[in-house]
Amino acid sequence: MTAPEADGPGGGHNRGWLGVIKGEFTITEKLLSSADSLKGHLWLEVVKPGDYYKVSDTAYFARWELFYTF
Repeated sequence: MTAPEADGPGGGHNRGWLGVIKGEFTITEKLLSSADSLKGHLWLEVVKPGDYYKVSDTAYFARWELFYTF
């Protein structure tokens, strides 16, 4: 990500980068009945700010979920 002007709070042009990994997956089906399933969801994000912002810390976000439908 870049900015054409240095108008951010950090004064630079480089806005940094964002990486995202996400996915859903089926663990099992028909465990207790013919219509049920156990599934999962995973979401990971990493944000590395550039010199466009005043902060330089890398931010991490992770979310996971399991859900059972019947």
